Amino acid sequence: MHTVAETLLQIRGERLSSKDPADVLRTRIWLETIFREHRLSRRDVMKLLFNKGGFQSGIVLKWLKGHPSVKPRNVIKLAGVLPGSDFVYHLPLFDLLRNKPMKKSQLDQLIKVYCTPSGPLQFWQFPQPESGGSNKFPIPPGFLFDSNALFERGDYYGLMGILYLVRKAEAENKPDEHLDYLKDAYRALPGACRHHYFRTRWRELYRCVFAIHSRVPTSLMLLRPKLSIIESQVTARTHITQRASRPRHPLTCRFSELELPYEQAGFYR
Repeated sequence: MHTVAETLLQIRGERLSSKDPADVLRTRIWLETIFREHRLSRRDVMKLLFNKGGFQSGIVLKWLKGHPSVKPRNVIKLAGVLPGSDFVYHLPLFDLLRNKPMKKSQLDQLIKVYCTPSGPLQFWQFPQPESGGSNKFPIPPGFLFDSNALFERGDYYGLMGILYLVRKAEAENKPDEHLDYLKDAYRALPGACRHHYFRTRWRELYRCVFAIHSRVPTSLMLLRPKLSIIESQVTARTHITQRASRPRHPLTCRFSELELPYEQAGFYR
């Protein structure tokens, strides 16, 4: 499925840009994670790359600026010196955020390692959540299509699972499902952004999600994210996504609800 913009480019015989904001975000988060977790400066990383050979002076600064994005082979080279530094780069989350058409077979291959084998029922096999939230209870394995359970994780794995469902609905041309899953993607976005990988880059992550949102015209027309609410949930002292972990109302005993970070168009009388 192509967006209106992609169709117009095809009619004019023009090619889509090979540079994608998701690739820039992936490069920046990969580098910043290395700086933080390995306690290295930009110059330290440049020295390591120089010693590996074949890297021009100033390449790390260029990567941070997004001109160009880092190539997978260079990530592998640096991982040979800094074991484990390639983990965040290889998260399928960034592939799902790329503003390009994706086939169902591509999507299934991306998330294969995180799911039980194909069968009547499939479940996600994610680690226990890593988030800046305050969930109290362990998260049980979630059914593949249960986007609310993915939201309740409150982490980037939950967002990744929901984005798979969003892109799958796009690939299968199911606008109703795309809209429903997209709403949970916006609900899950603050929990993912509270993780130290994404906290300083949350606006860029939001823009990538919105680009995916914009690929389906009905979702673009009917749903509008509320950036102010997303920001308040990202920066709040606590963000409890798991319903059973939230406080209850003293009179009704109902669990408190998080404010929805979107609004949907409807019919009014």
